[in-house]
Amino acid sequence: MDSRLIISKIHEKKYKNIRAFSYGLKNNADALIAKKVADHLGVKWDYIWFEKNKFRKLYFSNFKKDYDNFSDHFSSIPNYGEVFFLNCLKEKKYFTKNPIIVNGQSGDFNTGLHIPKNLYDLDKNNITNDIVNAVEAIKKKHFCLWLEGELKLKNYEINEIIENSLDKALLNYPLSDIYENWEYRERQCKYVVNGQKAYEFFNFDWFLPLWDSEFVKFWTTIPLELRFKQSLYIKYLFSWNYKDIFEGINDKVTAFTGIEDFGMRTLSFFLNLILSSQKKQQILRFSDYFSRYGAQYQFFSFYKFLQKRRKVKNAVGFHVRQWLDEKELSDRVYLN
Repeated sequence: MDSRLIISKIHEKKYKNIRAFSYGLKNNADALIAKKVADHLGVKWDYIWFEKNKFRKLYFSNFKKDYDNFSDHFSSIPNYGEVFFLNCLKEKKYFTKNPIIVNGQSGDFNTGLHIPKNLYDLDKNNITNDIVNAVEAIKKKHFCLWLEGELKLKNYEINEIIENSLDKALLNYPLSDIYENWEYRERQCKYVVNGQKAYEFFNFDWFLPLWDSEFVKFWTTIPLELRFKQSLYIKYLFSWNYKDIFEGINDKVTAFTGIEDFGMRTLSFFLNLILSSQKKQQILRFSDYFSRYGAQYQFFSFYKFLQKRRKVKNAVGFHVRQWLDEKELSDRVYLN
């Protein structure tokens, strides 16, 4: 909805020379919906698919090392979401003039989508404002890249790290606000927005309208019940419904599309009959390599994916492990 809002506003204001592009594995749901939106508005749309051999070669080359050095800011690993696709666009001379690239980061966060339900329920019913609940919610969501065997810190050490990083001025605020403030400072600012470094790496200009200070501050004034699950945001978008973009194009984003989606639904149905929900999810995780998330996994071989998938929450865990391994190796070379 964030990118859809932005392109609709740009179109409404009658800006010229608008071009849209999507990327990922072929036929991923996000791209197919994006094409419908662009076609509906009469905006030129292009698609860059994940060229596995080419992108994987770049990932293990000096190209990635140069990007790592450029985008490293001592807070998180670089964000690899777009840089390889942008390189492909530049090679194809897609940008005839210096572009200004606009994306929807971090609209979903600002409008309330990331508020955990358990914290919302505690706040709504005035049950407790014990900070331990916020700490546990942060730990569950943000300290779980590796599901087993990799994280050496003990629970009490993680709790201490989180508690020390909380904004002390907010300790009497609702738990949901404390949680959002922590994520804003520790994840959104340090990792999500760092994805803009991919544009700067190619000397492209960029603009983040949903990070405009007025937009961000506005959502801090909105009551919790209107932020939770983006209640007010969704109500606005569907009441505005520019050129029927929001009601008219309501395809569901699915991990797979077409025959693959049917096959996965069938497999999920039969697994439900013979396995617990937890066991079923453990098995279905191994399909991520070919799903809408696959573009971030396929930098690595399928064999490595099979070895490690059970131990990591998502693709970021693979990239963190690779980044750490490369840094350790470079340190050894330097010391030797």
